[in-house]
Amino acid sequence: MNLTAVIEEEGGHKSYWALAHAPGKPDFHHPACFVATVPAADKP
Repeated sequence: MNLTAVIEEEGGHKSYWALAHAPGKPDFHHPACFVATVPAADKP
């Protein structure tokens, strides 16, 4: 899992936020971005 956000300010400036970034330009689908894990839910 990776938490990401793209923030666009007035005037059009964009910033890219994530728990981890891959090298190069922002690419939130790159495997290097997925650094968080979510445990599986226990079955009742």
